[in-house]
Amino acid sequence: MGLRRGEALGMRRSDLALEDGVNRISGQVGRTSGKLRQDSTKAAKIRPVPLPLIRLATLRRHRLRQAHEVGKRATTLAPTGTDRPR
Repeated sequence: MGLRRGEALGMRRSDLALEDGVNRISGQVGRTSGKLRQDSTKAAKIRPVPLPLIRLATLRRHRLRQAHEVGKRATTLAPTGTDRPR
């Protein structure tokens, strides 16, 4: 089971269910009259696509790194004497 080109281009972070190991395909990107448009899938329903284990592991590591970076930035931006972001 794979993705159509428009579905791959229309993926959003919220489509990834890493805890379930699936990508929930809910939309696609297409071109009409030379302009890009976002639309529902051809079947107009959410289609779960299992993520290969190697991709799942890579995406989980990436998400952990992002969370770590956001935490570092929040601490860096915090006012002196507190550990909460402004």
